[in-house]
Amino acid sequence: MVQPTSDFNQSLAEIAEAVEALRRCVRTILDRLMPDGYGARSCGRSLGLERMTGWRIWTLARVSDHAQALRAMPGHRAWQRILDTFKARGVPAEDLETLRLAIARIEPICSGRRVDRVTLRAIAAGGLDSARELAAMRDIRRSTSHGNARIYGVHAKALVNAWIVAPARRPRRFSLASVGIAEAITRSRPGPPW
Repeated sequence: MVQPTSDFNQSLAEIAEAVEALRRCVRTILDRLMPDGYGARSCGRSLGLERMTGWRIWTLARVSDHAQALRAMPGHRAWQRILDTFKARGVPAEDLETLRLAIARIEPICSGRRVDRVTLRAIAAGGLDSARELAAMRDIRRSTSHGNARIYGVHAKALVNAWIVAPARRPRRFSLASVGIAEAITRSRPGPPW
């Protein structure tokens, strides 16, 4: 069943607010602990965290897109290591408590207890799929590509499509634009020249 737009918008607003609060906390702490111009690689190394955990908190602190922030969200154990590291580095107790509250606010959303998995996946632009789901999606796309090449007799080495959705001037409407680029188009059937 499709979730009503108002429920989706409410969930999106709740997630956006929770992610933004968490981003502000993490960025404030990282900016205090790290030297100017620090990057994703130096973040984990400087704090003594695993490389992936360092990349996740750097990404969370730096991206403004909620989909990317949700995809970079550390898990429960990683958050505990991050909090322990921040405490050992002398982060004030009130900043740690603010971060704990922000984590406690976002964790139930990400674990699906308040927002269903389909909605969360839509907001995260599919970035929360498991490895098995991603592999199945790639297989389906590959099979579809081969099937279309057989049916239509045309194959492209690469296709890039972009869709842009924007609000329209009239309420309850939107504008839609599509751009497509194809590379190395070949024919697999004889016929008149193009």
